[in-house]
Amino acid sequence: MDHTLLIKAAQFTETDEHDLTTGRLLDVAGTPMDFTKAKPIGQDIHADYYQLKYSRTYDHNFVLSGKGLTEAAVLSSPESGIRMTCFTDQPGLQLYVPANSPAAHGKNGRCYPAYGSVCLETQHFPNATSHPEFPSVILTPGEPFQSKTIYHFSVV
Repeated sequence: MDHTLLIKAAQFTETDEHDLTTGRLLDVAGTPMDFTKAKPIGQDIHADYYQLKYSRTYDHNFVLSGKGLTEAAVLSSPESGIRMTCFTDQPGLQLYVPANSPAAHGKNGRCYPAYGSVCLETQHFPNATSHPEFPSVILTPGEPFQSKTIYHFSVV
């Protein structure tokens, strides 16, 4: 929750009470979804905002700025000084912070707490086949698909 996150996205895909995308792109400005300036992940995660109401966490697709392989997000730990920069050519980035501890324990039987991890998943937009206005995810037989995502680790 103390890790700082910057996401280069001015919009995100709205979700309904079942966490399904509605097809609407919403602006992040002035909302808890705004990571255009680095901030602690936990700063707004419990805000009274309808997009956080159902899942009690971030589980949203951000509409990335730029085309081609570009910097999408920067995640850093003020405690360790470790920084991860995500570069991708994908149009979206799913931010997921698990609100519940996973049922299975981690390495060496370690139990991870709720909000104890963060996922940055590069992707096309969820449920894109139901929303023709989203970038297409349909591939025809023989059509190649190629994508690149780089996670670069450094020390601040």
